[in-house]
Amino acid sequence: MATVADLFSVTEDMLFLILTYHQVSPAYLNFLSYFNLYTQTGSSDLRFGGFRSQTFFSDPSSRWIPELGRSGLHYQLSFTLRTVLEREEEKAPFIWSKPQVAIYHQFDVKESRALWILAGPRQQIAHLNPDKSENVLWDQVHSSINANTIPGADTRMVASNDPRQRFTASLETILTICEWSLGDFSFYLQHIEEKLDPLTAPNYEDADATPNASSLQLINYWIQELIYCNIKLKDNIQVLQNIEKFYENLTTEAQVIQKPTSAQNPSNPWTHAAKQQSNITSPKPSTDWLASEACGKDIKLFLEQLNRLIHDVKGIKNRASVLRNLASDREGFIQKLLQNKTEKRLSELSELSHDEAKVMRVFQSITLVLLPPTVIATIFSTDIIKFQDLDGGLYSFSWFAFIMFLVFLVPTFALVYGLFYWKRPEVRVAYYSQSSGKNLGEMEPRYTMVIN
Repeated sequence: MATVADLFSVTEDMLFLILTYHQVSPAYLNFLSYFNLYTQTGSSDLRFGGFRSQTFFSDPSSRWIPELGRSGLHYQLSFTLRTVLEREEEKAPFIWSKPQVAIYHQFDVKESRALWILAGPRQQIAHLNPDKSENVLWDQVHSSINANTIPGADTRMVASNDPRQRFTASLETILTICEWSLGDFSFYLQHIEEKLDPLTAPNYEDADATPNASSLQLINYWIQELIYCNIKLKDNIQVLQNIEKFYENLTTEAQVIQKPTSAQNPSNPWTHAAKQQSNITSPKPSTDWLASEACGKDIKLFLEQLNRLIHDVKGIKNRASVLRNLASDREGFIQKLLQNKTEKRLSELSELSHDEAKVMRVFQSITLVLLPPTVIATIFSTDIIKFQDLDGGLYSFSWFAFIMFLVFLVPTFALVYGLFYWKRPEVRVAYYSQSSGKNLGEMEPRYTMVIN
């Protein structure tokens, strides 16, 4: 696992100080612990993702820190999101980056103070745009604020004391972050489809096309990418649905808000310091706005937009699932096609071998017929055996020589053909089968049966 300094440009002590000061939920630290160096370079960590939420709407006295503007009545969200983004750099080693971000949000419903911590992969310094930060998610949120696409996040509204406007700004910010998670998933799926089509289409259109192992390797790679894409989209859908459920229940949970009293917990050092100041009794701002009809409409509008976003993500996931099934079917078809072509080729080679065996048998038969007389005639034509009286005259024919030739030729024929017959495997197998009293199928495979 990478160090904190490698991932977040801060030391471990600085990070713990920030998280401790803002009383960040331990669940968020758990999310941060799963970042790794691959996330920094653009790959996605598939090991973890989730959503955690907490509401503190009762017994605020133990959490009331007036010096820091904390009423003790707040809620907090910790969640992770994944996306796919197309790189802007022309010479980037990878076309697509697949970052994972961890978001922490805390909102004090009485003081109307919001805290955001956005942890995402850093951009490469060599390709860093001077007009952008190192955090890809913050660039999106910041540009949306500047473009006023987050209505409640206008600087003047955030600076105002209207708690409802600040709450609306937090809702719009969450919606912007959720929309950011859509990223370029659609274009990425289109890219995968464009890569798969030339690998699979020729095998459907051309019956004589011959697939190769490298094509299957590439198809399998893109299928794995589709599987990872489905995992990311599924996790994102679960996170978005949890956010939707949390805000649906937020108004109901706000009914149990208890106002802090002057009797504070003496064990809290911040409360003990507050007791020394006579002008501090209890937080003056009200929380009635959270249960108001206007705030309910804001939440309802937010939930409608979030619900549409969830449907969009589900649509992309369905598209990824269909593309994955299509790619798997094509991979299976190509494998069967390759197997059939291999079997056909083996059958052709078997037929060629069979034809060659027939030719060899013809040559073998001719050789067996000509070999004995050739050998005997060669021997008789030498000076080893003489049947003529060279001194007495030349004889054109000798019965004695012919008889002796047959005497040697017939046993030689018998010996050659006897050995040839004995060497045939099926004859030997039948012989041993009869001698041992076993059937042919029960015999041990001592001989290979090759019948031409």
